[in-house]
Amino acid sequence: MPYDLLQLASLCGAELRGDPDKVITEISSLEGATEDQITFFLDSKFLKQLQATRAGAVIVDAKNAEAVNGNALISDNPHLAFAKIAQALHLPVQEAQGISVSAVVAADSTIATSARIGPNVIIESEAIIGDDVQIGAGTYIGSGVTIGAGTRIRPNVVIENRCEIGRNCLIQPGAVIGGDGFGFAKNGDAWEKIPQIGRVVIKDNVEIGANTTIDRGAITDTVIHQGVKIDNLVMIAHNVEIGENTAIAALAGVAGSAVVGKRCSIGGQVGIFGHITVTDDVVVAATSLVRRSIKKPGVYSGSVYADRLDKWQRNHARLGELDNLARRLIRLEKECSKEKE
Repeated sequence: MPYDLLQLASLCGAELRGDPDKVITEISSLEGATEDQITFFLDSKFLKQLQATRAGAVIVDAKNAEAVNGNALISDNPHLAFAKIAQALHLPVQEAQGISVSAVVAADSTIATSARIGPNVIIESEAIIGDDVQIGAGTYIGSGVTIGAGTRIRPNVVIENRCEIGRNCLIQPGAVIGGDGFGFAKNGDAWEKIPQIGRVVIKDNVEIGANTTIDRGAITDTVIHQGVKIDNLVMIAHNVEIGENTAIAALAGVAGSAVVGKRCSIGGQVGIFGHITVTDDVVVAATSLVRRSIKKPGVYSGSVYADRLDKWQRNHARLGELDNLARRLIRLEKECSKEKE
């Protein structure tokens, strides 16, 4: 939907410098933008691209505003302003109104009249679908599931029995919510399955990426709190709790019964061990392995960088000698101390 620059400035709380009547239809990059598009500038290493851009307007902070040759929206937080404008210019794809003729909907489910149910969707008994919910093609909604108003579920999602999804959530294609947790008891050489009878409870304004899996609790619930953002291909195990406004990047995994606090940022390929706690306001760098509880806010990293194979093999072989080397060093220090005496 097109907007003029005065409307966009008001929308994101930016100061407008330039033509208020200039109409913008899309967002774009600095290099690729045209006269009817808007872009943003954050990094000084792209200053040449900024000066050469053909964009109809640029979102920029005050210190870089003079480098913009045309229209500018000046913001204290250009990235946030860009996000708000992008949301306005590029509205989500809407499912067709009503319930598709190919959808299979249980007679005792409750579907709001404003909900949009796509082709080949299955909605089981006693499910409750709220106002303005959109459910994409091929999605399965289990019995007793509740989905809050304004939530969008993209195609081929699975939400298993009795799980609860809050308001204004977004679940991307292929996500599985409420599959069994990995619970088995040893029986001789074999394994005995432990029924997973908890749920997954997802609060309001949560986004879950494509092909992410969130397992139901073993006895109590797995809980994803309000405002959490989870990337693609993330694994959340049974009875995990993720605090408000935490973000988890792709390929991360959180093992069973771990608790991650509020406002944390978990990098890509991070592994978090089970039955530990990560406090609020923690950043974990990509590829780190969190083996113990983190009790203080801060930035943490525990990854080992890649190196030439021959060098890595030599260094790895020496790791087994570290304890002996440390003991020898302590003994030598004591001997040196005695000699000084």
